[in-house]
Amino acid sequence: MNGQQTDVETSTANGCPNGFTEIVGHCYGQPSITASQPKAYAICAAVGGYLVQPETKSEWENVRYFLDQHGGESAYIGLTDVLVEGQYMWSHGGKLLSSAMNKWVWSARQPDNYWDIEHVIHMVNWQGFHFNDIDWGQWYSAVCEIGEGKNEMGENYIGEFEDEIGEGSGDEFDT
Repeated sequence: MNGQQTDVETSTANGCPNGFTEIVGHCYGQPSITASQPKAYAICAAVGGYLVQPETKSEWENVRYFLDQHGGESAYIGLTDVLVEGQYMWSHGGKLLSSAMNKWVWSARQPDNYWDIEHVIHMVNWQGFHFNDIDWGQWYSAVCEIGEGKNEMGENYIGEFEDEIGEGSGDEFDT
């Protein structure tokens, strides 16, 4: 895995829905399509999940491992500054990116808000799966997570991209 060892545990016989993999108590799934970030958000919501939120270094390692095992080159995650420029917030629950993670998780020279239009985040393989801010309309894969809680940012966030989102059916996952 990109030359680094991790302590990631996986399970194939788990309590996760079809198309999802359990890694240390988290259920991760990757839609079989690429989409814009708002559409990826809607696809995750359609299966009762949300764009993954690696809020700690160990969770980041788990998502990195998941992407590496599933051939992911780049994937949307649930981090955005769409509501307040420069204030990175997790779309599921509305918590801010921790200052500890903010110091090391970004790819080189990121975030840069290039052309003042980069407000969503993806993890990029060629940069060690570190974070990179991008334009929400670019088409990438996503990692969805199913867990407890309600998306407290949902209505405000979805309102920003209402025309783009459309409906996600949940059929986008391989079973």
